[in-house]
Amino acid sequence: MGSIQGLYRPVAAVDLRRCPEMADLIAAWRREPASALCDVVNGPLEQFAPSLVVAERESDGHFRYLHYGDQVCEASGLDMRGRVTREFAPEIGAFFAE
Repeated sequence: MGSIQGLYRPVAAVDLRRCPEMADLIAAWRREPASALCDVVNGPLEQFAPSLVVAERESDGHFRYLHYGDQVCEASGLDMRGRVTREFAPEIGAFFAE
């Protein structure tokens, strides 16, 4: 699956042209109640879990990685699960806090 930046703006038609397989992910996300989406590994997004990253904004503006898919870990050489952007080098963490 290709990558997409959806952090600061909604997914647009151009994003789906660049990465058409995202349409299935977005459809699953929109059709399910929020409570069903909490379990990324065993819920309705299960087929996307290996290549999915889920981060939650904390009260100080930094993000905590709640899910960092196995394929993402393998491709990046990192496992960010449970990490918070405030732990990053100051210039990188500041990017997320803005």
